[in-house]
Amino acid sequence: MTILIIGDSFADRMERNSPWCDVLGEKLGEEIENYAVGGSSLSYSYLEFLKHYRPGKYSRVIFCRTDPNRQTYIMEDDSPNFLPFHINGKTSEDALPFMYKHNKNFMDPNDLNKEHRKIFNGQELINALFPNTYNWALKAISDSMHYNIKEPFLLMDINDLAKVQMLDYDNLGIKYDPSSEGKNRPNHLSVKQSTELAGYIYKYFTRGFLIDAIFENPEKYFTLAQTSEEAGLNK
Repeated sequence: MTILIIGDSFADRMERNSPWCDVLGEKLGEEIENYAVGGSSLSYSYLEFLKHYRPGKYSRVIFCRTDPNRQTYIMEDDSPNFLPFHINGKTSEDALPFMYKHNKNFMDPNDLNKEHRKIFNGQELINALFPNTYNWALKAISDSMHYNIKEPFLLMDINDLAKVQMLDYDNLGIKYDPSSEGKNRPNHLSVKQSTELAGYIYKYFTRGFLIDAIFENPEKYFTLAQTSEEAGLNK
């Protein structure tokens, strides 16, 4: 059997050690189909869901719901060529090379021009002045998946996962800097935390574990790294 996983960097393997999806696959003895892309938008994730999901095709489905203010612009109607907006213009330009490397559906960074930067700046202005504009998509997409998915389903949210991400930063007094995250920080977690998350998801699917509790009080459920190296925060 195969598990379908879709989302952003909290689900993307990102060529790092011990991502929770692989640990979970080993625990359940199942294959993983992972279409998550770091930095991608909620709309991109939902398009991937519509593209790949069919009732009976997968044993379980996991969807990591990202920030609704991220946007994906489809450049041509007949071509899967996407321009991603990643919260703000500068971050969008920084994220594009990574996204293109992992998925050629995204625009080649070398093709980025002044018109595309205008789009980034315009979206930045929309998010600043009208920050709740896209919140409707969270409920609409979540309701759609709950209605359509017939298999065991887990929906995780970026805001909940970010609470776990920040545990080591806060405990070690390190300023948040995702560029410092190395091979041993899969999905913005330490290897230990990633393994723990996989264990909780395993219990959710096999024992009916109430997984919301781990996000309400993450400090009670996840091991705090004692050094930056243990946290995977070494460049």
